[in-house]
Amino acid sequence: MDYLGEVFGPGDPTIVDAHVDEVTDRMRNGGYNSGNLPKVMVAYSDNTEGKLFDFYPDDIGFTKEELIGLTKEQALKLKEKKMNRI
Repeated sequence: MDYLGEVFGPGDPTIVDAHVDEVTDRMRNGGYNSGNLPKVMVAYSDNTEGKLFDFYPDDIGFTKEELIGLTKEQALKLKEKKMNRI
């Protein structure tokens, strides 16, 4: 079964808004440290919000559009899937 098609509980909140920190060309070329990794902040359908994860910008990237509608678990699986491609 595709990771986006997995069934989670009917009450699992979904991402309704997301902000992905801007990734500069310098960051894509390794100009960052563990203290300034870009992060993904999200708002969920249950009115909660917070940091979802950070990521290494020279390896992977994310857009708001690909995260909206996913549950937290689905979004984390998407990150894992992208990391496994490198």
